[in-house]
Amino acid sequence: MHRKIEETPEREKMLIRLKELRLERGYSMTQAARKIFSHPDTYNRYEKGIREIPLDSLMLLAKTYDCSLDYLAGVSDRPRKYGR
Repeated sequence: MHRKIEETPEREKMLIRLKELRLERGYSMTQAARKIFSHPDTYNRYEKGIREIPLDSLMLLAKTYDCSLDYLAGVSDRPRKYGR
C-alpha cells in the first residue's frame, strides 16, 4: 500500500497546480504521462502526492504546461512562461 509523502504548503499547492494545469490544457492523465515519458499510473501517483516527481519530469511538466518551475512547485504565484 502506498503512503502519501509528507505534505508542506508548497507541496499541496504543487499538487493542486499540477492537476489544474493538466485540466486547463485538456489533457487526460494518460496524455500528460506521455508528454513526460512516464506511465499513466506513475503520473497518477505524482498528481495524488504518493510519489515524488523527479527533477527531469518536473522540467518536462513545466515545459508542457508552459510555466516556470517555481510556479509549478508552489514557490511562486506568478505563472511565468517556461524558460523565462
